[in-house]
Amino acid sequence: MTNKDTNHENLRISEIRNKNVSLRYEIIILADLRKIIKDWMLNKREVGTTFTFFEDFQNDVYVAMTELYEELDDCRQDWKEEDNQENMIRDYPHFFTEIDKASKILVYGVRIEDGTGSCMVFKVVAMTGAVEVVDME
Repeated sequence: MTNKDTNHENLRISEIRNKNVSLRYEIIILADLRKIIKDWMLNKREVGTTFTFFEDFQNDVYVAMTELYEELDDCRQDWKEEDNQENMIRDYPHFFTEIDKASKILVYGVRIEDGTGSCMVFKVVAMTGAVEVVDME
């Protein structure tokens, strides 16, 4: 999906219910990223849900992540070693926000496989030590 030829105001990225989504933005808009995280916190997305935002020629993922890190000061938490992800760029800001006592949203950057750039990832994971409650009806 790209916003290059689309009226930005009509994009409803936070309403996408697919579990794994890749988005290539011409311009990453901080308000969209913040809205997605707030939506996931409110609507409790399923563990394993992953949105990947690929940079384009006008994007600077590092700058976008720095701005998002600062913007979410009220709800972000410090990264934990157990949250480290494969191909994660440790020099980029990385943090998580708690959805509930059982899950959280990781926000981090990764290198694109061919080494030509980077992307931002939002990923829902289980909280360490969380126990899933199952109805036995």
